[in-house]
Amino acid sequence: MKNKEINKITLSVPRNFKNTDGVYENDIINCVLENGIAKSTLEYCSVGDLAAIRGRIESDGKNTILKVEKVTFLQSK
Repeated sequence: MKNKEINKITLSVPRNFKNTDGVYENDIINCVLENGIAKSTLEYCSVGDLAAIRGRIESDGKNTILKVEKVTFLQSK
């Protein structure tokens, strides 16, 4: 059986509106990337880069993650 390469990243997604204090908040999304997606994302993406991510949400009742199926690199910082 072939070993899977698994990596975890955290996305920070800014909201489109300000909170009651007048500050834009971010939603934090924990993601899991496997195999080729994991390798290419870690190789080509850095903190602050803009990327489009497609995946599915999974939950074990305690934790919710986004299982990444595709990453499109949009802009480097």
